[in-house]
Parts: sequence; structure tokens; C-alpha cells
Amino acid sequence: MTEPIDILNLMLRGASISIIVLIAILLTRDLKSIQTRLCAALFLYGAVSYLMEPVVSVYLDTPFARTVIYFGSFNAPLFFWLFAQTLFNDSFRFTKTIGVIVGAYLLLGIGLDIGEILPFRIIPETWRDFVFPLRHIWALGFIAHGLFITGIGKEDDLLEPRRRLRTVMVWAIGAYISAILLVEVVIEGTVLDDVPHSHPLNAFNAFGILILSIALAAALTRIHPAFAAQIPTPNEKPRPSSAKVQNPADALAIGQLLDFIEKERGYTTEALTIVKLAEILSIPEHRLRKLINSELGYRNFSDFLNQYRIEAACTELSDPAKARIPILTIAMDLGYQSIGPFNRAFKEKKGLTPSEFRRQSFGSAGPGASSADPATAYEKP
Repeated sequence: MTEPIDILNLMLRGASISIIVLIAILLTRDLKSIQTRLCAALFLYGAVSYLMEPVVSVYLDTPFARTVIYFGSFNAPLFFWLFAQTLFNDSFRFTKTIGVIVGAYLLLGIGLDIGEILPFRIIPETWRDFVFPLRHIWALGFIAHGLFITGIGKEDDLLEPRRRLRTVMVWAIGAYISAILLVEVVIEGTVLDDVPHSHPLNAFNAFGILILSIALAAALTRIHPAFAAQIPTPNEKPRPSSAKVQNPADALAIGQLLDFIEKERGYTTEALTIVKLAEILSIPEHRLRKLINSELGYRNFSDFLNQYRIEAACTELSDPAKARIPILTIAMDLGYQSIGPFNRAFKEKKGLTPSEFRRQSFGSAGPGASSADPATAYEKP
């Protein structure tokens, strides 16, 4: 006989899955990047799998179903991290290092999940008490890093809908997933599917996911189609101009902005943020964000600044009279607070490190080309 708590549990999970399908439709409508769409699909697959995991052994107990559901459920933190990266980090690209990290985590999951349906264990039984907690810690790392990337990028973000979605999409869901993972570690050192299906904790868990699904769906219905448009490559962006701005008031504000940035070299201001820039120009912050995004075509403030800073850096690095000036000095003079962000921005824009660009500008035997050259002594990846 089915217990009332079981019926409630199934109803809550069914409702959540229905809303996740709606979320998939909304994301398909708004997301233009294939990379982001793929990661969104994986994240939603992980969410649905997590919802189905506690009931699959009761109502759908087949080797294939268990494998598909367990694989999606256990890898939900990884899929969340990939989705958060592609959605909120405009400079994110799949690299060999990321491929190794993702591949290792997936292989670990396959060893644990497929081993459940095979007549033999891929991972020895004596190792499993160590591997399961290790996997949870790794999963928490994905969640923590996703939250970190999203948190530090919010103030830099020029897309207001995406700024609002960060709180709902990443902070709420990320915190919830982290709480669930911690509970899974605490409860007898195992996972929630070891809790009896009729346990109230499962129904409470399903209710929490339902609330988050509703909040996410509500946030996505307000997203403008331009929210996730294809990200231009670094060399596609033209130099900003106010010539094509139709609204006279907006054209005046854009002109004021570009005068400060270009004529006064405002981009060299150390620790310049959009909040600080708004104060300097006496323009409301929300309006300045909108103008730089909608009229100049930038999705984040750092990209706007880097357009000028990297262009100026190229001039400095290719000047023979400045061949002995350390790269660190050039970076600091352009407003960077450390060498790391400068090197990353430069390589993203130019495809070369600053020292490689300098050597290419002068030729392999150009000015100051020696192992002791202080011009490259401070460059770090």
C-alpha cells in the first residue's frame, strides 16, 4: 500500500520535472551560444536525474534506467559548474586543462555508477569508502568555484537581466546543492538515496527543488532575447563611438564617457569600476551600464576597459624606445593592479602573451632580447 508521504513525494517531484521542462524551453528560446545550450541541457538532465534517483529503484528498477539516472544525478554538480561558467563567464573557453578535470570526474563517476550493474566491481570494494567522500568533496569544489566565479563577476556584468539571474540561478541553487551534498556526507557518510523512500526528508527535499524551479522559471520568463546572444570574438568589436546613438541624451552621455576614457585616458585609472566611473561622470550607475551594453555592445565592464588598455599596451610593447621597460610597469601604468589579469586579457585579445607580442614586434633578435631582459622578467601566466 502506498503511503501518503510517497504520493506527496511523487507529486512534488513530478511538478518539479514539469517546470524543468518549461525551463528547458525558455533556455532554448534565449540562449544563442551552442556551448551554453549544451551545458544547460546537461545541467537540466542532472537536475531531473537527481529528482528521479530516490524513486528509480522502486518504480523503474532496470540496469539501464539506474545507470542513466545515477550518472546524471551524481554529475549534477559538474554540469552546474559548466553551465554557470558558460552562462556568466564571457571569457570561458574549453581548454585541455578543463578537459582533463571534467574527464577525470566523469571517469570516476562511471567507475562508481556502471559498477552498480556489472557482475564485477570496476572500483574495488575496499576503495569505495574512500572514493565516495572524495567524490562529494570534489563536487563541493565545483559548486564553490561556480559560486566564486559568479559572485566576483556580478558588479562587472553589464547585462541587467543576467545580474538578476545570478542570484536566483547560482546563489540559491548553488547553496541548495551544497547543503544537500553536506547532508549526504553527514547522513551515515552516504547519499540520500540510502534514506528510505518514505522518509519525510525526501519529500522535504523535493519541495525545496520545486520552489527553486519555480523561482528559476519566473526569472527566465523576464530575460530579454539579447541576454545570451553570441559572444563576439575579441577582434570583432569596433572602437566605441557615439556617432550612431539615436537618442540625443544618450549620445551626450556616451560622448562624455568616451571623452573621459579616450581623451583623458581614464582607462588608466587604477581599480576603476563601473560604480567609480559613474560617480566620476555623474551618470546613474544603472544608466551607464545600459549605455555601455546597448549602445557600445559590451557585455561586461572589464571587456570595455581592456579594449583600450590592450590597444595601448600594444603601442607600448612595440615601441623600440620602451623596449627595456618591464611588462609589469606597463601593466601597472595602464591601470592593472597585478600582472595576472593583464596577461590573461592580453592573450585573450591578441592570442599571444605580452612578451611574445614584444618579441614578434621587434623580431627574434630585437631590442633587449636577452635572457636577463627586465622587460619580460615579471611576466607570469
